[in-house]
Amino acid sequence: MKKKILIISSVILSGVLNSCKDKFLEVAPQGVYDLASLTNKKGVDGMLINAYATLDGRQDQQNGGASNWLWGSIRGGDAYKGTEPTDMVDANPVMRFEILPSNGQLQNKWTGIWDGVGGANEVLRVLPKATDISPAEAKQIEGEARFIRGFMHFEGKKNFNNIPYIDEKVTDFKVPNTDASGNYINIWPQIETDLKWAYDNLEEVRPQVGRANKWAAASYLAKAYMFQNKFNEAKALFDLIIANGKTSKGTKYGLAPNYHNNFRVTTEHNEETIFTIEASYGDGANTNGNYDNTLNYPHGGSATTEKPGACCGFFQPSQNLVNSFKTDATGLPMLDTYNNTDVTSDEVVPSSSQWQTGAKYKKNDYVSRFDPASPRTDRVYVSLIDDNTGADPLTSSTQWELRWVEPSDINLDPRLDWTVGRRGIPYYDWGVHPGRNWIRLVSYGGPYSPKKNTYYKADIGTLAGTVGWGFANNALNFTAMRFADVLLMAAEAEIEVGSLVKAGEYINMVRSRAAASPVLEGTSPAANYVISTYPATAFSDKVAARKIVRFERKLELGMEGHRIYDLVRWGIADVVLNNEYFPKETVRRASALAGSAFVKGKHEYLPIPEFAVTRSVADGKATLKQNPGY
Repeated sequence: MKKKILIISSVILSGVLNSCKDKFLEVAPQGVYDLASLTNKKGVDGMLINAYATLDGRQDQQNGGASNWLWGSIRGGDAYKGTEPTDMVDANPVMRFEILPSNGQLQNKWTGIWDGVGGANEVLRVLPKATDISPAEAKQIEGEARFIRGFMHFEGKKNFNNIPYIDEKVTDFKVPNTDASGNYINIWPQIETDLKWAYDNLEEVRPQVGRANKWAAASYLAKAYMFQNKFNEAKALFDLIIANGKTSKGTKYGLAPNYHNNFRVTTEHNEETIFTIEASYGDGANTNGNYDNTLNYPHGGSATTEKPGACCGFFQPSQNLVNSFKTDATGLPMLDTYNNTDVTSDEVVPSSSQWQTGAKYKKNDYVSRFDPASPRTDRVYVSLIDDNTGADPLTSSTQWELRWVEPSDINLDPRLDWTVGRRGIPYYDWGVHPGRNWIRLVSYGGPYSPKKNTYYKADIGTLAGTVGWGFANNALNFTAMRFADVLLMAAEAEIEVGSLVKAGEYINMVRSRAAASPVLEGTSPAANYVISTYPATAFSDKVAARKIVRFERKLELGMEGHRIYDLVRWGIADVVLNNEYFPKETVRRASALAGSAFVKGKHEYLPIPEFAVTRSVADGKATLKQNPGY
């Protein structure tokens, strides 16, 4: 019996030893895939989804995604960095146009772009090796991958300008951005080729609404033409897009009935959607929930009962942007005088001599009651009198906060209050914006809050919520391009090479939808909204028409990451920022912006990150040449 046991034990031991030599310890680590596991339909599609995921930036970094709230909106004057000077200090010089190649925020944007290019290229490398994908399916996969690659090179071009083009054939990634003579290489032709291939080959209707389709590719190709002032090519393509373009669901392009439908998670992917960066809530991955904007919520207050988001007060709208929404008696923008006076805010309420603690005011001047046991020093507390009798219906210990009352003689475009959170105006279903209770440091970031990237109280638990300190998870997609953007670019193209009348039609379509989109408090408009369309006589010549369409883009696309790129492609960034923006904003926000200036020929583009130049060295010489002025 002992002998039998020994023999059996030896056989078992021999098997274990042989297994150790061969396969027993060869266990692939979780989350890591080898090429063999990816060269099939499921693997390739997973890689393609990963490429889409890069559009929101890297998971462990901020400001690397394509929302461009820091790089496009703040640099363009839509907003200040916000919060306070000691928070995310690397963003301060971005706002002030003092950024250096060593700035840490640059690395986030640079690596975010090339992660996207790399993800798309990996799909294109593996796709030909997959044997279970039909030619028709392969064409759609290639179209999406080439769209993403074109999109991300576009991101690199508009932010850094002088970048190399990297395709799936590149193996040595130290690719120069200059030719043999040292001149910068222009990669617009390669971007156009990728987007044109996607336009020619992608289908209109896609299996999931977040995937790029034929008309998304067409729209970005037309936008690439606009960035190069190729107005004839752009106009021809815009004509096709406007007449025939459809969403990935197969819905014909149009303007959503309400402006706000584009910024509400329950009404996104509507007829206006051209391409979105997808977000999700509750899928177990916290960084899938609009991660690029996770810091851009009002500061202070409860994230479950008082306001959206856990923190942090970044991305506060500028006074210049707010003033832009003023309209004249006829409801048209005040193109030349909008910034002469400020739309009144509650920024100076605590020092106002006419609003005194203990004074008596009428009921309609107030919005909410606060606990008198813990009053705030930055509030004005008053008693309340009955409108009819003049008597004080409250006990002497009750305090009420003075509500900011919108001056009735100021006409406003209703898009202001879908774009900006202002005291006394409803902030979705959270109640009215309370003013300083949602502001981290008003002297630095101003009195306003961002709005387009935030969510409803009703969304909590199903579509949004907080998932740890300082982190909000929001299923609201970032719409990178929508039909209003296309209409206004088409208007630009018409002004340059087509019909001024047609340009006016496109602009007025956008304005008509704005007029139909008031922010309501109950059943009444929350402010004195007066907005109208332009008469035909306004488009008397190209100069007048250019001024109109450029201002309309500022209003329609405010806080959506487009502003600096528009100013640069128009060639007027130095004029607008140095003559219109900084002279007043450096006084209004002295602690944030004093001394700021835009240098023409330098600040149109960001510096190439220092680390990228250093790592590009080959044979003792950097293959990446730094941008001019840096």
